[in-house]
Amino acid sequence: LFGRRIGFTLGEMGQLISVWENGITDPAETENLRQRFKEKLHELEKKKNEIDRSVEELRAILARMARPPI
Repeated sequence: LFGRRIGFTLGEMGQLISVWENGITDPAETENLRQRFKEKLHELEKKKNEIDRSVEELRAILARMARPPI
């Protein structure tokens, strides 16, 4: 579930499971997977920032709507 939740492909999830089950066997493959993790982390942080901005905008709109009209 973790791999799907962060957007890994089935192939990447297979690599991840292999590393988890067998340990580090191919340093190049492990480095490739590590790089993909870093890329996914960057993508998720960017999405989180966008969501945080949207949440703040919605809160501001709701706060304005809660005030009586002038």
